[in-house]
Amino acid sequence: TIIGVLSVVGLAIWTKVIDKHHANTILNEAKIHSVLLAGSAATQELPNSTDLNNMKYHFTYQKESDVGYSLNLTGLEKGICQEIRNLGKPAWAELVLINEGADCTDTNKVAFYINTSVSSEITNEDRVVPCEEDTDCGECGSCSSEQKVCVFSDSTCQNTYGTTKKYCNKSRCQECPVGELKSNQDSKCHSCNETDVVYTSDITYCLACANRFVNTTGQCDRCDYSGSVNIGSENYSNAQLRKTMCERCPNRTLVQQGISTDSRFCAKNCTGESEFLDAKGNCVTCNSSSFNIGWMNNPPPEQLALRDKCINCPTMTGVYTAGNRTCYNWVNDVTTNTITVYDSDCRNYWKGKRYVSSGNNCTLCPTDLASSSLNATQKSQCCPTGQNWCVSLSTCASSCPN
Repeated sequence: TIIGVLSVVGLAIWTKVIDKHHANTILNEAKIHSVLLAGSAATQELPNSTDLNNMKYHFTYQKESDVGYSLNLTGLEKGICQEIRNLGKPAWAELVLINEGADCTDTNKVAFYINTSVSSEITNEDRVVPCEEDTDCGECGSCSSEQKVCVFSDSTCQNTYGTTKKYCNKSRCQECPVGELKSNQDSKCHSCNETDVVYTSDITYCLACANRFVNTTGQCDRCDYSGSVNIGSENYSNAQLRKTMCERCPNRTLVQQGISTDSRFCAKNCTGESEFLDAKGNCVTCNSSSFNIGWMNNPPPEQLALRDKCINCPTMTGVYTAGNRTCYNWVNDVTTNTITVYDSDCRNYWKGKRYVSSGNNCTLCPTDLASSSLNATQKSQCCPTGQNWCVSLSTCASSCPN
């Protein structure tokens, strides 16, 4: 009896060892296939499924996005399935999903989600979404109770909408497959990786592309689009959605120009030395001719920080009271005819270049002072340093005869 018990225990241990060995063999084979998929992505010529064989198991692959694939294996015994689960996610895969998130049974399916381009902005996150319950997974997904990720199904969309919206794209049934979005300009599906801006009538379609965000005119811009883009204030339609899409771009920052009713900009992060973002999302320095510091009506901390930048930049100044304010450089002057700075700053810093036209308006000096309609005080401000307007001589002079 004791021998019999030991035999059963020994057999169980031996079976577990064999199952673990098979699990490691499958993972190694899957890793090789993941390299093949990555190597084929450039030409879009994927390996035939007949090339993806491992022992008595048969690998197949499915395109999940422009650069994402799932490598699938069916018919796994329960012990091997459990060992694959115990080994955890390998470094080369973004997710290992067993039985669509369910427990191991007598016969099992494992899916390895693979991103074929580690440098790409589009990954399988369009298919891998964390969740707590089914409602987190939208109209065509369910939450795996064990792995707590959404399991999406195109068939759910097809059962609901037929061929109209047959793809489960980022938890929503849509006309386009994962990695694509529909444009209202040509009613076609476009790759998320297209370089051109894609216009869409429904901005929620832009959610399907993890490397895009939407502006105020319905343009679904790529994250690597150069420059700052106005996405509207907090009172704009779909304001939170616009904010979310901007913030998911790793190379961008959301910039608030002022309080909730003021514009927000999805700005590309600055990379230059001493650069910082102004209130319109432009990359500037203390040597820039000007930069926006935002609305000074009950300004949030970001605007106060920009105001302090303006104060501390050696050759810049501006007005820091209520209103949408700009900081100006009196050495590297702008070409704008009239700027708003304190009148004392205009007289002191822009001597010979600008004059106080009214209030805090600082205006460029005319090229012909003598024939201009400026008064003597204003003309003196336009004279070079050390000179004033001499009425009797009708010119600038360091001294004027009595």
